[in-house]
Amino acid sequence: MNSKSRAVYVMLICCMAATGSAQRVSKISFPVSSVVNGAPANGTVELSAKVAKTAVVVTLTSSNPAVVVPASVSIAPGQATAPVSVTTTSVAADTTVVIKATVGTTSSSTSLVVQSPRVAGFTFTTSTAQGGSNATGMVKLNSAAPAGGLKVNLSANSPLWGGPTSIVVSAGTMMSTFTFATIPVVGITDVNVAASVANSRVVANLNITPALFTSFRIATPSVVGGTNTTGMLFLNGPAPKEGFRINLRTDSPLVKVPGVVVIPSGKDSTTFTITTKVVPAKKTARISAGGSGASVELSLDLTPAPAGTGTGH
Repeated sequence: MNSKSRAVYVMLICCMAATGSAQRVSKISFPVSSVVNGAPANGTVELSAKVAKTAVVVTLTSSNPAVVVPASVSIAPGQATAPVSVTTTSVAADTTVVIKATVGTTSSSTSLVVQSPRVAGFTFTTSTAQGGSNATGMVKLNSAAPAGGLKVNLSANSPLWGGPTSIVVSAGTMMSTFTFATIPVVGITDVNVAASVANSRVVANLNITPALFTSFRIATPSVVGGTNTTGMLFLNGPAPKEGFRINLRTDSPLVKVPGVVVIPSGKDSTTFTITTKVVPAKKTARISAGGSGASVELSLDLTPAPAGTGTGH
């Protein structure tokens, strides 16, 4: 190499060093492999050697808009590394994103998994609900739902809870409430309901109680012997699909009532007929009604027919 060629070569090497074009990207890394959507992540880009005189610009790209990276970072003279801060957006499913750092013709890549939202909490506003009444549930996520909302599946160990099979948490929100009608039950029923999405599952307990017999009335508590009257039975909620049985009895042969009356499914009351016999003088009969919840006894007065009416003849 002659002196002129040697001078050109030295000048070229100096220019390359001054512009940093001889630098190579050693690596780009993040201390975590995954991040909750919507959360930032801080990493580091590293060169193969410290920068000499002129800052080196590292170009950054992302393979998916779920991770938003700055267009570039600058590594100052005397440094070999620079911090890299990225932000994330909401995703409907776990998404692996490749982040690439480039200097000249050299590059290095790493990946981050952006996690879709998980169920962070699931509760009922009241832990006990009477069958047939409304109950309200609340689902919470650990991050905002993506565009279009996020479907959360609901499953229970008993169909008697009466709730939906899924709900949708609206886009950009982290919580959703829903109201549903529970199913009337025969006895106390403990139901475990699970809210699940992705790899998350939270279970809440709902105690469903049955309707109870509360009241018994006689439409006319005093009747002329030989005429009929009506009894009325009441629950504090709807009867289950099997119906609600109430036992009846009387202490007098002058009065006849059915031994059992069934309040139909979904109803909270019913009526029945009370028949009586003619009496020569005032008589009082006792009628008892009993079912789960209460036992009620009432009096029914029987009076003789007024003279000349011909009742009983």
